[in-house]
Amino acid sequence: MKYKFGILLAATKDSAFTIGTLLINIKDKMDISQTIFYIINDGFSQNDKLVMQKLVPNIKFMDFTIDDFEAKIKNFNADFKLDIQSSALKRYTHMAFARFEALNFLKECECIIYLDFDMLLLKGINELKEVKSKGYEIACFKGSATMSMGGGQAHSCKI
Repeated sequence: MKYKFGILLAATKDSAFTIGTLLINIKDKMDISQTIFYIINDGFSQNDKLVMQKLVPNIKFMDFTIDDFEAKIKNFNADFKLDIQSSALKRYTHMAFARFEALNFLKECECIIYLDFDMLLLKGINELKEVKSKGYEIACFKGSATMSMGGGQAHSCKI
């Protein structure tokens, strides 16, 4: 059985509380009865995971350490050496790349989306479930999605 809707969230242990806040927010703004949550994490404690499991019924946790990140890149380039001192990794953690893990769950979900963990929903995101029925495989938000700018605009593309 495929889940109707999947939501992927990613964070390091320092932001576990933020993931919890977003789970509560999502549960408050939309029906999650047919939703599975994938939490890509680096260092969440067992207590963090237990609390989140109490917040939402369908949840899976996957570890994604810096070593896991490097190993995944080496699948495509065996000579790759990750420079943890690089400016990109100093500005963004390796978790910025965890969003691509969503592709691994397409066999389990009719539709899966990635949400940044530092956001709050003002309303449900059910319209994102409709992207595929409109003939598109991928959609993204273009432009600012801040309240002061009135929200981003959804754009779809065929692949």
